[in-house]
Amino acid sequence: MKLPQQPKIPDSKDTIFWLKFQSQIVNQKKSRENITPEGYEKVTLLLWLWLINLMCVNPKELYGTSYVSKELAKATLVTTSVTTIANWWNAFTTLPFLLFMFESMGIVAFPAAVLANVGLIKLGNALATGAASHQPISLGFARIGTSGFITLNLVLTFVSGVGSELLLNQPGLSRKLGEDLVAESIFQPLENEILVIKEDATKIRQECTTLQRKLERLSPNDPNRDELHLAAYGLYADRINQGGYKSYENDPIEQWPACPKANDLAAASDRQLKVAQDKYQQKLTEVKNYGSYLAYLKKNKPEIYESRFNEAGNISSGTQATRVAAISFAHKLLSRQWVDIGQSLFVMSISAITSTIAIFMAISYSKREDVQMSKSEAVIKAREVFIKETIFDLNKNKISPEDHDLFKVFVEDLKQTGRCEYPPFVEYVKYAREMEKTRYLQEDLETIEKALEQVKNGYHQFKNSSSDLEIVAGRNLIHQGCDSIKAFASRYFHKDYRVKQLIKTVEYVQAYLQYAPLNLPLATRPIGYLEEVLTASISLAERLDQTIHKNYNSIIVNL
Repeated sequence: MKLPQQPKIPDSKDTIFWLKFQSQIVNQKKSRENITPEGYEKVTLLLWLWLINLMCVNPKELYGTSYVSKELAKATLVTTSVTTIANWWNAFTTLPFLLFMFESMGIVAFPAAVLANVGLIKLGNALATGAASHQPISLGFARIGTSGFITLNLVLTFVSGVGSELLLNQPGLSRKLGEDLVAESIFQPLENEILVIKEDATKIRQECTTLQRKLERLSPNDPNRDELHLAAYGLYADRINQGGYKSYENDPIEQWPACPKANDLAAASDRQLKVAQDKYQQKLTEVKNYGSYLAYLKKNKPEIYESRFNEAGNISSGTQATRVAAISFAHKLLSRQWVDIGQSLFVMSISAITSTIAIFMAISYSKREDVQMSKSEAVIKAREVFIKETIFDLNKNKISPEDHDLFKVFVEDLKQTGRCEYPPFVEYVKYAREMEKTRYLQEDLETIEKALEQVKNGYHQFKNSSSDLEIVAGRNLIHQGCDSIKAFASRYFHKDYRVKQLIKTVEYVQAYLQYAPLNLPLATRPIGYLEEVLTASISLAERLDQTIHKNYNSIIVNL
């Protein structure tokens, strides 16, 4: 690979000349740092900084200090602002949920809810910071942070809707609980009674229906027909005598044939069902006449009402209110009754939108090249070289103490913040970053060339040697080289059909060589197989070489 020419470190005089144009800003910064707040102002400042760090995503935690461009600083500010606002909105809309959840704790309910809310904000900020830590060395940590950030936002988005329902729809939740309590204590027993009557009637008819089907399947001359007919209808004479005397009528109804018994019991069941249904309708009308389920409960079931509602008619238990709100909100949301949850749906929609934007911005931010560059070890080393070379040149040129102090302030600020717009410095560290990005390509290419050399050496050794030990050594060289080439080919070419075929060829020959006899005469050795694996390995290596050079050129094209 042809390396681009490394930028040169400029003369220290040029650097000082450029810094003097920036001296006003540097001096202002230096003078601000020398002003030390005293007493109350210092405590207030520390408290304010602590609060900001607690409630907001810290921009400095999202990038490193190797080199920070103006574009990165702006992108970081936008990302942290959006993420912080999303976390604040989720926390604000979740607070009612937490207040109701901790209501049973008495006077500590509000502090506990606020503390939990602050904890959620801090957790969201920490997970957002983790999601932005998309470095090779911390890739697993970043994935955990991203997964946690997404999960937390999904949960808080739903909880924000429930919290809004708790805050804005207390009367509606009371009505819903009143309906549930009336249904449970009044209507459910009546419905159970009706259900039991219907089930009994079904069982009675089922026995008759079963016997009728069996009779239909029998031929007229079947010897079992009389027995089934007797069980189903009784004697033939009873069946023929329509409207007259039946021989079984004097017996208990349990001993009657199945179908007459079913008809008689079904008629009684229908009468019972009619009574139960009329009773249900009467009770329903009675409840409606009170105007609301709550009014009916308060008048007719005071013990139930007083245990669930306070004097204002709201649900007395925070846990109960939370349960009703969650069930009601989820049901209306999934059944598309969106008009009934308009305000809560609006709050949840804002939460969903801000959370989604924050998630995608955090993920997109973590993959920015300037973010990776700000954390690059190669850039840090290049920065240190640039500083040391400049200091050496400054000492050699014997510049004034004022210029030394100016450069010292510049270096301190550069190491603390990573910010510098000095063009030669920017060019120098960008070159270091590009070389770092291409280092793995150079290493891969060297490994592939070494692997191909192993295959070639193994081929000649296996082909020409007469010693078993040398043949085994040659075979091992072939295996080692082929394994390396296959691994790189699989990594660089995921879907290339021709590459997959070449890999299969190499694997087939490797499997053959593994069990091929070693003591064959030179003339009868599997030279064809050896040539095939050599050709396939060379072809794979050439493809890899072309792809790696293409990737390399695409990286350094901007240098």
